[in-house]
Amino acid sequence: MVNTVLVALVPAVFLLGVALALWLRRSRPEVYAGFATEPNE
Repeated sequence: MVNTVLVALVPAVFLLGVALALWLRRSRPEVYAGFATEPNE
């Protein structure tokens, strides 16, 4: 049971992350670009 949940959950979370990244790149490119920069200290 637990194995089945993990096998389904891992790709679902991955696809959700990809969808979020594509949406950010299209609608909020400044936020998307911020993922690649070093934080200011």
